[in-house]
Amino acid sequence: MLQKSGVGVNMRLPSLLSCSVLFAVSAAAQTRPICDVTCAPDPSSPTYGGTYQARTATQNVRGRSSVRATTVPGDAGLGDGRRSSTLGGSESYNYAISILNLPGRNGLDLNLAVYYNSRVWTIDKVNNTATFNADKDFPSYGFRLGFGFIEAPASGSTSYTLTEPDGSKRELAFSSGTIYASLDSSYIDWNTATLVLRRKDGTQWVYERAPGSTTIFRTIKIKDTNGNYISISYVPAPGGSGPQPNNQAISTITDSLGRVVTFGYDTNYKLLSITAPKQGGGTLTVATFTWGTPNLNYSFTLQTPDTVASGTSINVLTKCQYTKADGTGAGMGYTFIYETRTGVNFFFY
Repeated sequence: MLQKSGVGVNMRLPSLLSCSVLFAVSAAAQTRPICDVTCAPDPSSPTYGGTYQARTATQNVRGRSSVRATTVPGDAGLGDGRRSSTLGGSESYNYAISILNLPGRNGLDLNLAVYYNSRVWTIDKVNNTATFNADKDFPSYGFRLGFGFIEAPASGSTSYTLTEPDGSKRELAFSSGTIYASLDSSYIDWNTATLVLRRKDGTQWVYERAPGSTTIFRTIKIKDTNGNYISISYVPAPGGSGPQPNNQAISTITDSLGRVVTFGYDTNYKLLSITAPKQGGGTLTVATFTWGTPNLNYSFTLQTPDTVASGTSINVLTKCQYTKADGTGAGMGYTFIYETRTGVNFFFY
């Protein structure tokens, strides 16, 4: 639910903290997730193969660019003129918060938005499991900011999964040789040898394997047919056993015009700020982010073998705030309110 307030918009995110679903009771040992700022299932878990295949299933649809998503006309009662979308029966509600728009050459603009989607639990109907954050959200659960990623096939699958910047997921099925192609009307080709993804408008997205991961490929460059580009660098992982950055944590974004957008983090690699070129020269911190640590409480009777235990304290975004255009301080923004409700069957929406 979104509510207007004097300083921006309050977004209530109730069921992240309390979830329940009615299915036959079944017990399974939990495999410890991989945790940095957020926690996501371990791809080496013996039960992850089913979760991976379920990510692109209808009940787990996310994002506005999915062919299965339905756009709600107008502001859907939100009162701010923005468009939202949802898929009936999926508990998948989408909402976009614009952060930055820098017009570029030949229409290759440098755009950034925080995409929220309420579908943070992936349901595998074949194996009767529920998995928290199988879509590996960044910077926080339910939110996506950046250029998406490609995940290599897990056990039992032969297709790659493309996660778009808005959270939409596309299956990339084997075509021939080293080429995998999308099965919807997006007409995307992914070359596993060159790590180049081609879209139907001719744009090429270049990927690299994320350091320390055998399954995740992240975007490092976007090039149009005229050679204009956007390049992305990521925060390097430090040595030792201390806090580690998410492998999707962007450090800088640079475009053909030499403009640089910088992401700032705290010592635990929580995203704190985004800084961009300022009109007339210099830079401006265009958005800041605030964090909290509520507990994740759930009471599924589905198996949850790849999810942190119920009652675990988790890192979540609590605020996204714009900076005034003159740089004099904080302006309008969004506050994300997480509520705990009991005795209600719902997901995070």
